[in-house]
Amino acid sequence: MRLAIVFDLDGVFYQGDRPIAGAPKVARWASDHAIAHLFLTNASSKPRSALIEKLERFGITIDEAHILTPPIAAVRWLRKHLAGEKIALFVADKTRVEFSGIEIAQPDEDAAAVVVGDLGA
Repeated sequence: MRLAIVFDLDGVFYQGDRPIAGAPKVARWASDHAIAHLFLTNASSKPRSALIEKLERFGITIDEAHILTPPIAAVRWLRKHLAGEKIALFVADKTRVEFSGIEIAQPDEDAAAVVVGDLGA
């Protein structure tokens, strides 16, 4: 049996702009022990690069492959089910980078899917 951990980010590794005590130690422990792990968030207003920068300020070093966000889950689904189709995309401008390689419909074009994320941030 192989051990794996899915870590939530907000409230586990940080709360708002404040790190949770011991969070860097836990992240290092998972890496040092070669435990498969993934950092998960329901935040759709920030790209993974922004989350990495935030975590680095708290002493936690990870890469994009270890972060799953709603935009990344959407992109995986779109590539599997609607490859090559155009989508209508309504997400924060800074999050649009996560949709690289996905065909984005123009306002006057038909779309096979609509993706809506947090536009307030």
